[in-house]
Amino acid sequence: MAFLRGQIISGSSTFSGSTSISGSLTIDGDASNFFIIKSGSSELLKANSDGIIQFNVYEDSYIPSSSRGGVFFHSSSMYIGLE
Repeated sequence: MAFLRGQIISGSSTFSGSTSISGSLTIDGDASNFFIIKSGSSELLKANSDGIIQFNVYEDSYIPSSSRGGVFFHSSSMYIGLE
């Protein structure tokens, strides 16, 4: 596990394994999609420079297992796990 304390990282960096950040995290980017969480080639969650958060949109035939507080989207529907 890596711990980042008072470090400034600039340019392009790659982290693997576990990382713990204590305190605050500031992401200062100027790219159109500066924050992306991916699994393989699927973009699960991303934020663009306008502050828009976009979740992955699943195919209508796919229904993931539900979990309390979970959110997922189909092409025309949004689901929220309540129980």
